[in-house]
Amino acid sequence: MTHLRRTVALLLIFLAAPSLFYIVTVPFFPAEYSERGIFSLVRELFFVACLAAAALTAWRGSRYWEFVLLATVGIQTYVIAGSFLRDVMFVPAHWSYFGSVAKEAARRGFDGGPGLIWSLILLPVGLPALLLISVWLCSISQRVRRSG
Repeated sequence: MTHLRRTVALLLIFLAAPSLFYIVTVPFFPAEYSERGIFSLVRELFFVACLAAAALTAWRGSRYWEFVLLATVGIQTYVIAGSFLRDVMFVPAHWSYFGSVAKEAARRGFDGGPGLIWSLILLPVGLPALLLISVWLCSISQRVRRSG
């Protein structure tokens, strides 16, 4: 179980890395900061803080780390991927969204393309997948606690 906890913790840090990079580099690019505003910075700080707290809880192996993971990923899935799931994933007619994002990322190239794919496809798809995994982890941990 230790390897699983540590893998989940590293996955959470991986998910937070681009946002952490944005938070650290924002002071060096004031033009980009003025475009996105203070709300974007606060949102990124909240995202990084939540994932860091869940990663620390999982890494240390706190008693209910699975439920902390579930709560954190649930909140972030609702905030980040809620409208994506409702407007794109659950409406098959809107699945051309993926091709449109890929074409725009290819047009932008290295300057903005990977960030576009990350924020508009990978993160909104990855968070619900991590939410399902955390629900599975919670159910398994409860079964183990009941039997042991």
